[in-house]
Amino acid sequence: MNKIKTAEALADFLNERLVARKLEIIYLKNCLDDKAKKHSKETLVLSKALIVISYSHWEGYVKEAVKAYFNYLQIKDLQGTTWNR
Repeated sequence: MNKIKTAEALADFLNERLVARKLEIIYLKNCLDDKAKKHSKETLVLSKALIVISYSHWEGYVKEAVKAYFNYLQIKDLQGTTWNR
């Protein structure tokens, strides 16, 4: 992650990361939809995997977003922004 210097850069970074994570979930969901017609063990495994991956993507996104936001705040502070302490 590069230094995020503007609010626009922060928003772009967050949107880019969210889209990448959502795409992977959509691909898995499509695989599950294709397999769901068969009602096999594969379907059960894919549905459990989709739940786990969805949660891990959410958790990873939150972690990444907080780091990016703190990075942005740190840069703003270095640029002379005064904070009420």
